[in-house]
Amino acid sequence: MDVLQAIRFIIQAWGEINSKIIHNCWWHTKILPNVDVDLRNISENICQNERLMLDNLTDALQALNLPNPMQVEEFLNIPEEKIVYEIPELVSFFKNTDKENINLDEMNDSNETTIISTSTAIASLETVYKFLLQ
Repeated sequence: MDVLQAIRFIIQAWGEINSKIIHNCWWHTKILPNVDVDLRNISENICQNERLMLDNLTDALQALNLPNPMQVEEFLNIPEEKIVYEIPELVSFFKNTDKENINLDEMNDSNETTIISTSTAIASLETVYKFLLQ
């Protein structure tokens, strides 16, 4: 069997699958709501389920009999995780340039920027990405 023949089998098999089969697969994952759920009140149902889950977690934390128990919300939402690192806007960099009256002919061009390769740039971006995910 080669790749082309495998693709043809896949296309034929996909054509034989109906929407009921796909729905049943998703239903078995327990991700989809029950058929009798009223979608107009789904936000209320989500809030009730969330409150029930928080109550269950509160009971579980109390069952541990810890000497200094914390609230469930504090346990789930670590304050350090809410820190967002933002790149300052370019406006703040160039905000005072109008006041300085810089003459472009008198500027020193001896400090040329170095050329950075693509691989170095990607490696640096990956480092920043890992830092922000900590």
